[in-house]
Amino acid sequence: PNEVEARHYTRTSDVIEAAQVLADRVPAVVITRGAAGVFAVIEGETISLPAVPAQVVDTTGAGDTFCAGLTWAHLQGLAPRAALSVASLAAAHTVGRPGGSGAAPTLEGLARWTRTLELPVAYDLSFLDLIDVGTPPRANGEEER
Repeated sequence: PNEVEARHYTRTSDVIEAAQVLADRVPAVVITRGAAGVFAVIEGETISLPAVPAQVVDTTGAGDTFCAGLTWAHLQGLAPRAALSVASLAAAHTVGRPGGSGAAPTLEGLARWTRTLELPVAYDLSFLDLIDVGTPPRANGEEER
């Protein structure tokens, strides 16, 4: 859930308390916080990542893209911090373009964009090792998202 939803569901006043209440019931809690980043408790490990710097154009689809990035990373066997890093970066990339989840990046596009950023040390970029960025641009001249 996002922070407002998590506090509402748990009837708590802050994100840390809400995450702890939810973590008593499930093994993984991920709470998105918009411009404040993401807070998670996964199998007892607490992880907090600041938001990725992004020029916000359209927030539509950010949550869907976050979930897609998190799911992909989990299926790749990435550690929780790396998975949350992928998800946060994918969502931040998406909000910089109009079009909702249709603006979600490809893996290669996400890798290229990520390499241009100066990110806080809290981010785990080990996912970049899994993505082949040597792929040439699309044949029809369309730039990779």
